[in-house]
Amino acid sequence: MNKREKLIQRRKRVRSKIVKDSARPRLSVFRSNKYLYAQIIDDVKAETLVSVSEKKIKPEKGKTKTQLAEMMG
Repeated sequence: MNKREKLIQRRKRVRSKIVKDSARPRLSVFRSNKYLYAQIIDDVKAETLVSVSEKKIKPEKGKTKTQLAEMMG
């Protein structure tokens, strides 16, 4: 099993546990080498409520990755 297949299998396992008792929206965070992405997802309706990424935020000079993540939150 390669790395990508393991990732997909792990996602399915985690999501199946979360959806079973979904009383509140799920926060999904994806970190690439360059940017950080976050989504708030309603699993009952199967739709994304809010999404944000570092690309959408206009970063000021001298901001660290941690400060940009705080702005996203």
